[in-house]
Amino acid sequence: MPQENVRVIAVEMLFIPVLMAIVTGLVVISTWAVDILIDAPWVELHRSGAIYGFSLVCTFLSLWLVLGAVYAYVNVGQAKKIEIITGFYAPNTIADYFDQFWSGRDGIRALVQGYRANPTDKNAADLEAKFRDLFRADFGLRVYIVPVVLLVSAGSIVLFFGYSGGIGLAAALSSGTASPVLPLGINLDLVSIAAIFGAYTWVASDVIVRNHQWTLHPSDLAWYALRLIIAIPLGHALALLVGGADITANTAAGAAGTIPPPLSGAGAFVAFVASMFSLDAITKALGKAATRFGVQMVSSDDERDDLIVRLAGVDEEKARALSVEGVSTIAQLVAVDPIRTSIRSGLPFEYILRLIDAAILWVFVGDKLTQLRPLGLRGASDVLDLYDDWNGPEASATALAAFQKARRAVDQTRQNAAQAQVPIIAAQAEQQPPAPAVATTAQQGAVPPDSPTPSGAADRTAMWAALSTKAADNGPELTSVGFSTIMDRLCEDGYAQFIRRLLL
Repeated sequence: MPQENVRVIAVEMLFIPVLMAIVTGLVVISTWAVDILIDAPWVELHRSGAIYGFSLVCTFLSLWLVLGAVYAYVNVGQAKKIEIITGFYAPNTIADYFDQFWSGRDGIRALVQGYRANPTDKNAADLEAKFRDLFRADFGLRVYIVPVVLLVSAGSIVLFFGYSGGIGLAAALSSGTASPVLPLGINLDLVSIAAIFGAYTWVASDVIVRNHQWTLHPSDLAWYALRLIIAIPLGHALALLVGGADITANTAAGAAGTIPPPLSGAGAFVAFVASMFSLDAITKALGKAATRFGVQMVSSDDERDDLIVRLAGVDEEKARALSVEGVSTIAQLVAVDPIRTSIRSGLPFEYILRLIDAAILWVFVGDKLTQLRPLGLRGASDVLDLYDDWNGPEASATALAAFQKARRAVDQTRQNAAQAQVPIIAAQAEQQPPAPAVATTAQQGAVPPDSPTPSGAADRTAMWAALSTKAADNGPELTSVGFSTIMDRLCEDGYAQFIRRLLL
């Protein structure tokens, strides 16, 4: 094993134990300091020191809840996800993957050429080792070190102020005196404290959910740090909308060093609840509010026909996860690396493959993709399978059987729709002329369910008839020449063939 890899593995193995030792030591020291200060003879130092010590303990325990989920994801969740993805790749598909996305690197190109020229076990092992090195470089523990440091730094400061300020405010309200603690001379009010712990509630719950779903990424830790940093100003801005007078009086009391007046609680409640939402949710809410005041926002999904949400199985949440990775349109899916997209977006690998497969066919047929699904053509791999069935020596019957099943489902849907119109037609019979008779299955060009299995030529004829059905009749309206060209182009598309091999 190269010396560089040995050093990387050593750092990854030592980072978490060292971090655990540091946090445990700080907790022990803080608890010991609290115990000493409790027995101190001087009262004021006893009260402030005990509050500060207990705040430190609570701060580190709160951060350890978040860091524990990060540790569990990196060592369990992400490792399992990588194991699942690598299960899709044999040495041949690894070579194809390197050709598709890493052909610019000389070392990788030489490995691929050596394997294809002489596919021995040693060359295959070297190829797989390089494949694992890419995972370690892009998704290993070291990419989490800087975001963890940022989160610990920001979280320690914000949470310490929240705990010490909250305990001090409680002591002031219960004793009727000024707060015994003023960290850095700052007297936190109830709104600030509520905003801090509302933000921490969202951070802790989100990291737990993402660890469970195997979707925790380094960028999420940076977002958590930002969420804690802006908690107080955001909470005050929202609290002013419902409790402006109380907030102003409380702020003035804090500046004068006197006892803060009782708050109605409305502003603090709004600050806490609003801070429990993500920045994305808050941005959307503010966008909707701005729209009500006449501010023109960006175009909606309904104004675009190439957004990812147009694909089957993609909702707003999954589209948002892909947009974070810079993928917002269907055409972009044709050029993405499925491994990086799956790990970084947190979406299942086979799900990403299916989206790419559908996107490749969408490039040729556009919105007619939705009309091809009833025919069993969900993506490029289905079209390639149909091509093989038509050109295989014994597979024509299989292709026609699948086609007949799909056509029967379409015909049944049309018949159900026609039957649903019968009561309406009967009610309007006196005002309108008789409606034309509903076309039968045979008149619509469908293949009868019990027809004998024809030859490959008849199989093609049946499919051409289905693909030539007008869009008004729920058909894709693709001519036989056009669809034949699409099949030929997909056979020449290396990426379409690569995705098909992964889906087999």
